[in-house]
Amino acid sequence: MKKRIYILLGIITFVFTANVYAQEKLIQAKIVGEKDKPLENVIVKSGDKATTSDANGNFSIEASTTDVLLFELNGYDTKFIQVMDLNESTVELVKIPPGGSSNINLPYRNIAREQFTGAASVITAEQINSSLDVNVAAALKGKAAGLYIKERPEDHGGTYEINIRGISGLQNDPLILVDGVERNIDYVQSSDIASVTVLKDAVSKSFYKGKAANGILLITTKRGIPYKNEGKVSVETGISTPGLLPDPLSSSEYVEYYNLARRNSGLGNLYSQAEIDGYKNPNIQFPSNNYYDDLLNDSKNYTRVLTSFSGGNKSVQYSINANYLHDGGLEGVGDANSSNRFSIRSNLDFDLNQYISFFVDVNAYLEQNNTNYLYGNDLFDRMNTQRPNEYTHILRNSSYQDSVLFGAGRFSNSADYQNLYAEMLLGGIRENVNRVGQVNLGTKFNLSNVVNGLSGKFSVHFDSENFIALGKNDDFYSYLPAFENGEIASLHTMTRGKKNSGLSRLATRETKRFTAMGQLDYHKEFAASELNMHLAIFKDKSQTIYSFSPRSTQSNTLLTNYIVNDKYVFDLNLSYIGSSRLPNDNNYGFFPAVGAGWVLSKENFLANSEKINFLKLKASYGLSGTDESLNFFGYTTRWNYAEGSNSTRFGIEASNSIRTADRITVANEQIDWEKSAELNIGFEAIFFNNLSLNVDYYNMNRTNIPIYEHWLTNQVSGLYNRQINFVSIKNNGIDGTLTYEKNFRNWRILASVNANYSKAMYDESQSVDLPTARNMDGKAVDAFMGYESKGIIKNESELSSLNQRFGEVRVGDLAYNDKNGDGRVDEKDQVELGNLFPSLQFGANLRIAYKKVDLKVSGYGAAMYDLYLNNSYYRPQPEMAYSQIVKETYNPETGKGQYPALTVNNADNNYQPSDFWLENGNYFKIKELELGVSLPDTWIKPIGLETLRFYVRGNNLVTMSGIDDVDPEYINAGYTTYPYMRTFTIGMNLNF
Repeated sequence: MKKRIYILLGIITFVFTANVYAQEKLIQAKIVGEKDKPLENVIVKSGDKATTSDANGNFSIEASTTDVLLFELNGYDTKFIQVMDLNESTVELVKIPPGGSSNINLPYRNIAREQFTGAASVITAEQINSSLDVNVAAALKGKAAGLYIKERPEDHGGTYEINIRGISGLQNDPLILVDGVERNIDYVQSSDIASVTVLKDAVSKSFYKGKAANGILLITTKRGIPYKNEGKVSVETGISTPGLLPDPLSSSEYVEYYNLARRNSGLGNLYSQAEIDGYKNPNIQFPSNNYYDDLLNDSKNYTRVLTSFSGGNKSVQYSINANYLHDGGLEGVGDANSSNRFSIRSNLDFDLNQYISFFVDVNAYLEQNNTNYLYGNDLFDRMNTQRPNEYTHILRNSSYQDSVLFGAGRFSNSADYQNLYAEMLLGGIRENVNRVGQVNLGTKFNLSNVVNGLSGKFSVHFDSENFIALGKNDDFYSYLPAFENGEIASLHTMTRGKKNSGLSRLATRETKRFTAMGQLDYHKEFAASELNMHLAIFKDKSQTIYSFSPRSTQSNTLLTNYIVNDKYVFDLNLSYIGSSRLPNDNNYGFFPAVGAGWVLSKENFLANSEKINFLKLKASYGLSGTDESLNFFGYTTRWNYAEGSNSTRFGIEASNSIRTADRITVANEQIDWEKSAELNIGFEAIFFNNLSLNVDYYNMNRTNIPIYEHWLTNQVSGLYNRQINFVSIKNNGIDGTLTYEKNFRNWRILASVNANYSKAMYDESQSVDLPTARNMDGKAVDAFMGYESKGIIKNESELSSLNQRFGEVRVGDLAYNDKNGDGRVDEKDQVELGNLFPSLQFGANLRIAYKKVDLKVSGYGAAMYDLYLNNSYYRPQPEMAYSQIVKETYNPETGKGQYPALTVNNADNNYQPSDFWLENGNYFKIKELELGVSLPDTWIKPIGLETLRFYVRGNNLVTMSGIDDVDPEYINAGYTTYPYMRTFTIGMNLNF
């Protein structure tokens, strides 16, 4: 019996061994690129084995029939071929277009550039992986033609105005999709991203939901690549410093200019010469506070750790990214406003068999901010407001905190004028926590056994966001001192101390979203043509808890892409989209789009051209829709019976009060979609194998833009408080990208510039007769309407000849032109003076590598627009701090100065909208700079590393502008909000 068993085992071992050795063989082939050109130095991997191709493109490697060969070469798409499928002696790699990608990610599909008739810009992971920005939105600035991002800085990151192709409507926010689902871009980390596609024309966006008319920002996160297992760790740390902070007046300067403001207003001096002299040598009686120096540190700390693991085999692929970011605060007193963010994103793909596969994606995000009771923006607004001589921070100090006496000024009973030092130290704390969970569950199925070329996909997506703010607001004692002979004679209590024992809930928000998507895909190749069809159904519903504004949308779409002879391309998209913001009998809209493309470079007259490697003409036209400007339930009349609404009194003495309902909206059952008819004509070309040029002309005609009816009248009654489809806007422009990429010897150079020019005009409407000054028909959407300034009134003679209707006017004030000649200056004299939105936006990106040293630089800018200087720096207010600009105000006593005279009572006349306050807004910013060096392979391969790189980075480095005192991107930065921060870090990347 044992003998038989041994014989059987021997036979099995022999058969198994013979089978294994029978499958092993030497693989030899040639690797080529475009036009069968041999490719040298292509990395070929099979498991742990690796080799490279020679000068003729040839390679050889030992592998079994079940192995998969991986082919990698910089500038070409990575390719995988199973050995048993390697029937040809030649392997062809597809060259990536200069600075781009050979494929474009679109909703529901991934398509080759040659087969795409629409307009899209692709931002690769390499373009944004050098970003130090806390939020991904800032990292996209200047990276794509037609994408304009304006940042309003805040404590940690900011809020962003994102715009695609200029102004198209009154509301221009694009639809942001993360892996096909509408999601907040703030919860995506730069290391999560595989690519960002900016979809700009009708054929690429019209079919997706009710917000696509403003364009789509499609973010695709990283997924595992089979047989390419790798791990990455990045650690960096550094500091952030304020880019621009105000330079306030000292107390001695402030009191002199305040006295001047009083005299200009017909009042006497408030401060005596003795007090003015006292402020020149500050002390406890005559304080001179520079709040920026007193309350802020020179810098804050920054630390980020990124880790990622990806790979898999034919059956299972994974990509896991875990990130930690610490962003400190500038506060130098009390608790600094620090932020800690943790995120983990896991994308898993499972192939059950050749017919069915599954994917499970999970993103978890946690952000916790700890600070004193003042938010960062509130702190900067207060520092910008409080006068330098308002109070002494500390009147008396000792080793015991209870004995510290905090100063107060004459306005300290006002919350905006309390002792900032004491408030930051003792005013309380805040803890803000934001938790986000996102899950994608889906299956893909191959139905070729039913219908050849048929496949499908179904997925569901769950999103949950929970925000809670906890805190306590403590009170502190502060005192207004009275002095005798330079000493404190008495103290008047201005605020009284009180400490709360625990934290209370300050704010809460909970949002949930459910999304379901299903699609059928059909691919068929004929003798000389190819057909791709996609039938997709999309449904989503979102709800903010305790809000009465639920939203749901549904789109039903048929996408058809037809290619003839590999060079004539046709698109037809048919979409039927519904929205809960419209009445039931009108809540669906039909949005078709067509496109055509011609790949001229495949015609005989260009096929062998050495200069023109690729040339495609394209055009598209279609209708897109958006419901983003529509009011929730605008098709019904709504009433408010909440606490705080109006009431009516009854009774003999009207002593009985009964709350009444207020009508807040009036129904418009005919309200309809806001629609955009869009034409796009363009071309894509590659010259000399390394220079690419993409240019698109577009014309968008937006109609049915909703506004509230009472905007057109002088009525403010709720009777007119309803939305109507009224406004039309025409926007046309051109955008383009020029990219140069060259690899030679040990050098790699990639340089690109992109730009977008657009102009949006109100179309004429004949339905309402408005006064000339209020009628915007035919005017630019971003037109600045105001008065033509005649300059500063220098004497009584000039003053007596004016008839301006903006309050009392004095010598030193602004004079305006009477444009209509009716003898007075009023609203009817307003004219179009400038444009507030940049007609031209542009970006530049440069990457240079020599052997193991690399340099990256990027920047962005805007031009052809005007800045309206309406912030506190240029407009001093009574009883508030003064900026350096007051030194240039007109002084009637000397007859000198270029800005309107200071006043303490009425400045309405001077602060009317006029060309006096307009400046050229052109600017360019060097956004990112990175210098890195990688260690030689001979040093790191023995310890199991693929690469080990050290680098230094800088962010928000230089602003070039004609205005020095404010930031042209957002003039309140550093004044009423957090400033733009410059960040400098050192770091390390290692791959294994």
